[in-house]
Amino acid sequence: MNKKVLLGTTALVAAGFAVSDAKAADPISLSVGGYSYWAGFFADYDADNLGDLAIRQEGEIHFKGSTVLDNGLEVGVRIELEGENQNGDQIDESWAYVSGSFGTLRVGNDDPAAIQLATAAPYPDYIFNGNSPYFSPSGAFLTTFPEAADAASLIYFTPALGGLSVAVSYAPEGANEARAGGVGDSGAMSAYAAAVDSDNQIASVGIRYDGSMGMDMGIAAAAGWTDFGDAPADDLDAVTDVMNVGLSLSMGSFSVGGSYADREADVDDPEPTYDIGVTYSDGPMTLGVSWITQDEEADLYRLQLAYDLGAGVSVNSAIGIDQVEPTATRGGLYAAKDDTTFVGTSLIVNF
Repeated sequence: MNKKVLLGTTALVAAGFAVSDAKAADPISLSVGGYSYWAGFFADYDADNLGDLAIRQEGEIHFKGSTVLDNGLEVGVRIELEGENQNGDQIDESWAYVSGSFGTLRVGNDDPAAIQLATAAPYPDYIFNGNSPYFSPSGAFLTTFPEAADAASLIYFTPALGGLSVAVSYAPEGANEARAGGVGDSGAMSAYAAAVDSDNQIASVGIRYDGSMGMDMGIAAAAGWTDFGDAPADDLDAVTDVMNVGLSLSMGSFSVGGSYADREADVDDPEPTYDIGVTYSDGPMTLGVSWITQDEEADLYRLQLAYDLGAGVSVNSAIGIDQVEPTATRGGLYAAKDDTTFVGTSLIVNF
């Protein structure tokens, strides 16, 4: 991404704000939302050093709000608080935005543009899903989305025109989040630019189309590219850029689709990852079957059934078969071929 072009565009937008009266009719009042996911599963492992039963939890509390200024601009914020300690990081995504006829400009700790607009195979939900699961009984993790931390970024979303949307993002300090530094001797909070090589800045672009075709067929198609710069000197296998595409079609109660991600590294390029899936919905029930694979890593198969109980509450059951190759990393362990079969159920509460 051209850094000068990005900074110039940001300056023009800022200048547009300055010439208008920025008085807000009402100050922002925050509302509270979020989710709490609880799951239990029984797993049969090839490995002898693992248990059979487990209970897992994932949750967040979201604080969000917005207001419309007298000049018509909408300004808002969103802060996501982890429901449990995530390696010492209690805050997940946190950002502010300004939105108007020009589109939306967001600044904060958030995913790159290619993730913002991406799509994949249809699933009942992502609790035990093979692609980017919340809970993976085998420890195998595959995804067709670019893996990226919530980096301190500028993200611009164009207005949707005829179902077509575009987003671009730029993180000048790589994967670092935006936060005040430690307290110095004077008691003042420090703010300094992280010592990140300019080659490790993250730039991303995503494009998505949501619309319909003949015979009442809905379509969602997306493509993205993310540049992570050069790999660190001590990690030559780190991914330097990711290209991802996805397509989903729906007609009546059925949806079918798939996605693909191709990664490049400084030394050995990982094999591409792709998924396919189909779902059938009948009222509050959704049934889905899917498969995601990466050669020399793993094949993950899922049969899922989700049931919407109403009021933001649903339950999900899943049967999974994970075939992990000998060279794959599972849960941070380098293990021999470790096939896993599991049955799981979950309670999903959104509020």
